[in-house]
Amino acid sequence: RVLDESGYRHSLEMSDSEEDYDRLANVEELITAAREFDLQHAEDGGLDAFLEQVALVNETDNLAGEVDQVTLMTLHAAKGLEFPVVFIVALEQGLLPHEYSSNDPDQLEEERRLLFVGITRAEEELSLSTANYRSFRGEWRAAVPSEFLMELPRAEMELSESSFSDYGGGWDSDDRFEEQAWDDDFRDEEPADEYVHQEAETATVASVLRTASEMLEQPRAGAHYPPHVFRKGMIVEHPDYGSGTIIALAGSGKKRMATVEFFGTGEEHTFRLAFSPLSPSDTEM
Repeated sequence: RVLDESGYRHSLEMSDSEEDYDRLANVEELITAAREFDLQHAEDGGLDAFLEQVALVNETDNLAGEVDQVTLMTLHAAKGLEFPVVFIVALEQGLLPHEYSSNDPDQLEEERRLLFVGITRAEEELSLSTANYRSFRGEWRAAVPSEFLMELPRAEMELSESSFSDYGGGWDSDDRFEEQAWDDDFRDEEPADEYVHQEAETATVASVLRTASEMLEQPRAGAHYPPHVFRKGMIVEHPDYGSGTIIALAGSGKKRMATVEFFGTGEEHTFRLAFSPLSPSDTEM
């Protein structure tokens, strides 16, 4: 409410500055975190407790390697450290690599090296994971496995039965998969036991790699519709939420945002049109 009535949201949405887009994304993430905290702490929640939970304290310099505990940290903070077991989560397009890196080869390479740093922190076991859907900047969206997963040597990995099975699989043809590797300097340094070996009944790593490849190659719904074609009152389609009506528009160009009220639930969701899966309904064509 404060964000809207103060005009701060509108100011950020109308700006063409990339920094302002990041500011809006950060504010929306803060709101999402606060909502989740309220749901989890309906009786004992409060501002002090929330701030204590979200406070960012960097204690990696004081970590004791033998302490029996789970340590949460970023990939950047993990440099120079090692752990018996490492879990790297959210290996998804838009997160790792970041959405801003897709058109910047140098930045993409830097994020690839950053993931390698995380992988080599594992002394005994490593687990890499993605989600099917993720709450991102205040809305639920389908998650696409990271392109970096396809570059890992599949001979060193086994797939556990997990959410990957929802994507389908069973493809195991070697001649359909050109094994992609990391840079030569990475390959020389990669220890063979840096990967988790888990039991898999029916799924194979190749099936996941194919699925990720297919998802990356397929254009997202709405990819052929530039932001300027959407107008207030237009009926649009979303692959997850169904049909709805655009009730508000803000910004311009790649920053253009649309708020859609969906027919089935009456819920409202806001999308950045340049990157959303929205498409005009057949009735609008």
